[in-house]
Amino acid sequence: MRSLLLLSTLAVSSLVTLAQDPLPIKMGLWERTVETSGSLGRPSTDTIKSCVTPATWQRMVTNANRQRENCKIDTTKVPGGYTFSASCEVRAGMTVNVSGNAKFADSEHIVTESHTTFTMNGQKRESVTHATSHFLSSDCGNVKPADSDPSAK
Repeated sequence: MRSLLLLSTLAVSSLVTLAQDPLPIKMGLWERTVETSGSLGRPSTDTIKSCVTPATWQRMVTNANRQRENCKIDTTKVPGGYTFSASCEVRAGMTVNVSGNAKFADSEHIVTESHTTFTMNGQKRESVTHATSHFLSSDCGNVKPADSDPSAK
């Protein structure tokens, strides 16, 4: 259950921010550190390296604009980034509500904050996520565009 919530939070907070006009970020190797805390268990920190190319960027934007069944997603462009909220019914008796913001300091730094409420059979669990992404290099090295590097912890 914890991994489902983390994946839902990451997917919404990462992709929703791309739903508007693409922001100018550098193409190449990026590192994202995600800190999660809340009632889903002990706090966790995960670091992932990703290779962003024009093609992968476009796939992220296209995916963010794809309509999702049983979801209502709202984004608002604000100076320096976006605010977002999403409410999804994952299956009968299970919902995920996410709200947060993404701030693009420049083409090399992104900070995302989100609050998630996961409800299953009337029981609520909450999680707070703080993610920082920063550009590392125009050379992705061994990290392929569709891959992420779980050993980057």
